[in-house]
Amino acid sequence: MFPNPVFDLEGLPFCATTTDLDHDGSADLIVCSNRENGWLAVLMGRGRGIFEPGMRIKTGSNVESVLAGDFNGDGESDVVAVQDGRILALLGRGDGTFSEPVETPLEGKVLRSAAVAEFDQDGIQDLAVASVMSGTVEILLGRGDGAFSLRSSLAVGERPISVATGDFNGDGRADLATVNMESHDVSVLYGREQGRFSDERRVHLEHKGYHPQGVFNAHLVVAGALNGDGRADLVVSHQDAAVVSVLLGSANEVLVLVGEYGVGSFPLSPKIEDVDGDGSTDIFVGSYASNDVSVFLGDGEGNFSPRRKSGVCEGPGAAITGRFDADSPLDVAVACRNSKAVSVFHGNGDGTFGPALQKVQNALKDVEPSVEALTAGEFDRDRGADLALATSFTNQIIVMHDFVDGAPRGQMKYEVGWNPTSLTVGRFNMDRHQDLAVAVRNWDPRTDGPIEGTIGGRREPPVPPRGEVVILVGRGDGLFDAAARVAVGYRPADVKAADLNGDGLDDLVVANQGEPRINALGYLSVILASVDGTFGPERHLFEGAAFSAVAISDFNVDGHPDLVVATSGGDRQGSGTVAVRFGAGDGSFGEATILDSAWWGGCLAVGDLDADGSPDLVETNTGSLGRGPYVDGSTAIFFSRPGGTFARSEAIQAGPPLCVEVNDFNADRRPDLAVLNWSHEVSILLGAPGGSFLPRVRFSSAGPIQRFVAADLDGDGHADVAAGVQGGISVLMNRRGRRR
Repeated sequence: MFPNPVFDLEGLPFCATTTDLDHDGSADLIVCSNRENGWLAVLMGRGRGIFEPGMRIKTGSNVESVLAGDFNGDGESDVVAVQDGRILALLGRGDGTFSEPVETPLEGKVLRSAAVAEFDQDGIQDLAVASVMSGTVEILLGRGDGAFSLRSSLAVGERPISVATGDFNGDGRADLATVNMESHDVSVLYGREQGRFSDERRVHLEHKGYHPQGVFNAHLVVAGALNGDGRADLVVSHQDAAVVSVLLGSANEVLVLVGEYGVGSFPLSPKIEDVDGDGSTDIFVGSYASNDVSVFLGDGEGNFSPRRKSGVCEGPGAAITGRFDADSPLDVAVACRNSKAVSVFHGNGDGTFGPALQKVQNALKDVEPSVEALTAGEFDRDRGADLALATSFTNQIIVMHDFVDGAPRGQMKYEVGWNPTSLTVGRFNMDRHQDLAVAVRNWDPRTDGPIEGTIGGRREPPVPPRGEVVILVGRGDGLFDAAARVAVGYRPADVKAADLNGDGLDDLVVANQGEPRINALGYLSVILASVDGTFGPERHLFEGAAFSAVAISDFNVDGHPDLVVATSGGDRQGSGTVAVRFGAGDGSFGEATILDSAWWGGCLAVGDLDADGSPDLVETNTGSLGRGPYVDGSTAIFFSRPGGTFARSEAIQAGPPLCVEVNDFNADRRPDLAVLNWSHEVSILLGAPGGSFLPRVRFSSAGPIQRFVAADLDGDGHADVAAGVQGGISVLMNRRGRRR
């Protein structure tokens, strides 16, 4: 349905590898996890970037690294798992399953990394394993049955954390390289006759990988051909410095440092692959802390282009390249630690993966604005929806229009004031064009000072400004005119538009949180539109609570719009309320009927989910967002019933929720749900008869999502998803009904 599919692991992933276990031409994944004291999860590739759950193999303790190879010479792909004190070999049967693990004990050894090579020329693959605490590399010769024999222990630098094999001097023999955390260097051992090795040679690294306080910042190494001279080269990632170093092999057995390239924060083990398919190898590396992958395209002579960055899921524990669909560019599978899943990002053939980030035009250098609010509307005369988003730092509204393949053909910017918080679409005059209403807090630290100031030696907060709603009047051609600014309460959090009094014009409802620093209470603002494009006086409703979210619909089907309003609990976390107030048709509303009294925060959405002709309410309750005291979030439906009552559904399994959208994603005329998860994924739940839903299907964005909206951006009849991420918009185009 959407790009960037997500596949559940039910455990925290640390490492991964890929191979074709069942000879179907599709790459499969083997991922290690800490679930139940260590296990391996197999995901069987089915083409088109789709994976199905395979075997789950308990390993008894955590797996530090995993490798694929043929360790018994039968032509089937096998897997080796590296653990402290032992090696486990799982011999493949050729159908995606494995025989019982074969153990090779290495008692007392702290093992973290291994590499596959053939050291004794007997046709059976061997292993080189880095032993961290002993400062050695263990050479294990394959016996042909999945077991290994210890050939030798080779001294290297202090605390070797990663090992690679390759022919660095071009003599046809396998050589070894380790990167060492405590001695901050690379140890190289050149292969000699009869499986022997030279004494180690050291290459100093400027970047430290180990700190005496016990903080480990690893160096990680990979070997491969970078310049076409027939010798293997090295790429080393430095987790403390967020760079990779390139060292070229030479015939005189001297590694030459030729360059360093900046990557994301806390880089993982690098890869040497032909990412763009031009016949020259490139450098690929994922980064855990910055949630991205970096690619440096090579020219075949050891030179590399500037970094190409693609956002991925939050907390990548491993990033593996492979061809996971039917096209030729390499794709990337990312083992995501925060969501305990694998996300697949399809290669674009240019060194990037997944849908391109649609950057917000920004005049401020070195600042990536965050998306504070996002909505969709029909602002021009083309067939697709347009987007409007509010950004921090720039204090602007950006309108993106004319989307083709997920990219807008144009952007327009409008100044609205400091700290915009919410956007809505409405028709506020009689010209039939859609307009925009923007809630702004008006707090500008450049002119209003910091949140706290010093008066007479005492720290006192300065008096904050009141919020406003800024009206941008649409012309019908995608452009807007600034028409009015309407004063509202302190800290407006949400604005919605609907015709409250039946005059054919949309009116405004604003949820104001209030300002506790000056004892200003929150309330709801109701502002009625006039036919001349102006607005009447602000009505203060229900003063006394910190209002944070609003939904408007005719829930009791009496012809008058009703309100569902959510309030935060202030200092009493989890004590907010969600309540319905039925409208009288003149902009006034009745007493509150409480639907939920344990609301932490989240979103409200409306749709007729059970097809009974009356709108229902969908509520996301974020819970404690992983903070203590820990409370799970939930997604629930309140089905409207005759007489203005509601029936609450059981919680829907939609992942840890932040927000929700109702739309039809599969064109079956049933409302579906899109739930934004705080694991930075979008869960799609397709509607089924009677207001039920199919199990969720998950998709990842190009980075941590802050806001999202569902709309048909390209006019093909299928709703797409636009997610606001740092610096712009990640657009997930709905593939349903498209030609592949």
